[in-house]
Order: sequence, then structure tokens, then C-alpha cells
Amino acid sequence: MNELAKVYHSQGKYKEAERWHQAVFEANRDALGTDSFATLASGLSWINALMAEGRIAGTMGDFAKAEALTREVLQKSLNDLGPRDPDTWRSIDFLAWVLERQFRFSGAEKLSRIALQLYHEVPGLEEQEVLSPKRCLSLICSYQVRYNESRDLSRLLQGNLETSLGDEHPLTLEAQYAIAFSLRREGKFLESQRLYRKVYNKRMKVLGESHPDTWNTASSLTYLLYRMNNFEEAIVWYEKFFWQRLEIYGAGGDKTMNACCWLGDCYQKLGRYDDALRLYQQIAGKIRMAHEEESPALAQQGNQTYNYIRKGKMLFHGPSGLGTRS
Repeated sequence: MNELAKVYHSQGKYKEAERWHQAVFEANRDALGTDSFATLASGLSWINALMAEGRIAGTMGDFAKAEALTREVLQKSLNDLGPRDPDTWRSIDFLAWVLERQFRFSGAEKLSRIALQLYHEVPGLEEQEVLSPKRCLSLICSYQVRYNESRDLSRLLQGNLETSLGDEHPLTLEAQYAIAFSLRREGKFLESQRLYRKVYNKRMKVLGESHPDTWNTASSLTYLLYRMNNFEEAIVWYEKFFWQRLEIYGAGGDKTMNACCWLGDCYQKLGRYDDALRLYQQIAGKIRMAHEEESPALAQQGNQTYNYIRKGKMLFHGPSGLGTRS
């Protein structure tokens, strides 16, 4: 089962990989106990598949739990197997990714560079595993405004991945996304826009519309359109985001309010103040209704917000303090 899970993961079929990794984890747990190295290692593989599928937060709780398990597996690997064992190397690389997802770039970069230094001495690694630390470093460099280093790493990585996995594999698309991200941060908006659209279309085809990576690409493209003052097209995207997130997270959810504020700001940029006001009144009304079901105190607070917005006394002037990792 474990080998089958690995094959699915290498092919980018993360849902199938997740199902088999979970089966291996549960079998090891039942047979060997929760403290067994085999159980911990299979749990780490399961988390890896969940992260790749974009479901880590919903299924395993949060990144803190993933980090704690990864550190435990890494320590056991170092003690029992040594630093040049493939399982130890994979734990180092995976911990770097867990830290990167939490914006802890210094620790993530150190671990990725250790993995790059060690991989020549570690037997049995697959080609795409060896490329993983480069992917992590490319993103870290981009977030830290080291654009030349990030772009060079991403382009080298993209070429390697296209050769070994093809141009539609999720890892190849991740490298292309990193290039688009770096180009945007450099202010090369037209180049970035073209690449974001290319990645979005391929992720729609390969991963589907509801996958978090597809959503993230659409969000990044829309933010770029906003930065380019292309508010008409940005509105089309933000309206879609708003209704999707309203259905999933509810009226008071952070992601719903984020989409609401960006959409309202785009309306105002085009002088569509009535549309902006209707949007804010609508969301305020939904929040009031939700609060009425929870408690009288929240209902009173929701009523005050609703009445304030309904009377036209409040217009948002840009999504202050809101932003995404776009």
C-alpha cells in the first residue's frame, strides 16, 4: 500500500495518495502503536499528501500539529538512522515546507540548504524529491525580495520538472506560479499576468476549480489586475470569490470579508458607489441575522453595524489591512 501511495503522489494524484497513505498510517498504528517510528513516518507521509491536496487545515487541525509530528519523526530518524538516510532527508525537507507555509522563512531556508547539501550523499532519492528544496528556496527568496535568485532558481527548476514530469504536473505548475509571483513583485506586471493566466488554466484542467491551488492562482491574478487598474475584470473575479466564500465561510468569515472589501473597493474605484453600498448593506444584514441566532449581545452589535451601513454613513475606502499571500 505504501508503494502505491508513493506512485500516486509522484503522479500528482493527491486524493488517491491521501487515501492510501491514511490506510498505511492506520494499519501501522493498529499493529505497532502510535509511538512506533513506522507509524510516525507513515503519518508524516499522510500529512504531506494532505498538504499537497490543500486540505491540511481542515483534516489535521493546523500547521502546528504537522510541525510537531515532523520534528518528532526527524529526531527519531536522526537518532536511529543518521543524517544521510532517505527518511531523515525527507523529514528535513518536509519540515522546511511546513515552516515556509507559516512564513518562518529563516528556519525554512536553513533546512532547505541543508537538504541541498546532503542530497548527493543520500541514496535512493527520486529526481523530483531532489528538486523539492529548490522549490522551497525559490519561494523564500521571492518573499524576501531576492528576485534575481528566486527567478533563476524557478526557471532552472521549471526546466528540470518539465523534462522529468511534463508541463502539466502540479509541481511544474508550482514552479511556473513562483516565476509569475516573482515577476509581479518586481513590477513586471504584463509578464506576470500572462504566466498567471497560463498557470490558472492548467490548474483548472489538472486540479479542478475547487482546489486551493487553483483558487490561489485566481486570487493572485485578480490582485494583479487590481494593481494594474483593470477594475472591470477584477470585479468579475471578486464577485465570484465573494459568493463562493460567503457560501463556504459565512457572512462573518475572514475570507468572506476580505473578498467583500476588495470587491467594494473596486466598485468605488469605478464610481459605482451604489453597488458598493448595496454590497456592504447586504453583508451587514447577513451578519446581523447570524448574530441574532447566537446571542442578544452579538445581535445588538450586528444591528448597530447594520443600521450604520444602511443609512449610508459608511463606505470602505480600500481593504485596509487586508491582503493575501498572493
